[in-house]
Amino acid sequence: MLAKNRTDALVKIDSNGKDYYQANYRKLDAELAVFADSLRQVLAPVRGQAFVVWHPALSYFARDYGLEQIGIEYEGKEAPAGFVAEKMKEARKKNARVFFMQTGAGSRQAETVCAGIGLRRVEINPLSYDWKKEMRRIADGITSE
Repeated sequence: MLAKNRTDALVKIDSNGKDYYQANYRKLDAELAVFADSLRQVLAPVRGQAFVVWHPALSYFARDYGLEQIGIEYEGKEAPAGFVAEKMKEARKKNARVFFMQTGAGSRQAETVCAGIGLRRVEINPLSYDWKKEMRRIADGITSE
């Protein structure tokens, strides 16, 4: 949607470049569709699977690929013990197997959650320039045993 909106805005500003902008948009749209389909195929066997993430930055990813995100963060800071206990209970009940943490964002609570219910910790960088690589890393983290 962002690419489409930008294309439309560029056409309004520079109508002489309309064909160029629209051709590039169609190319990008096709590439994104192929990439999304490849992720859909990889994630199909684990559709419905839950995963834990410190900061709930993967909401659209979870929605688009039929997964469930369980966020541990509480108002941008360390969560109260009762809140963490509830999230751990939810993760255990939903058979979550992986905990995604943003690179460099260590947390004692994250280590406690991982150890407490046996989650694998996978570091991700949601702001990476190589976003395709990061999305694949997330998919691999969910599908790996």
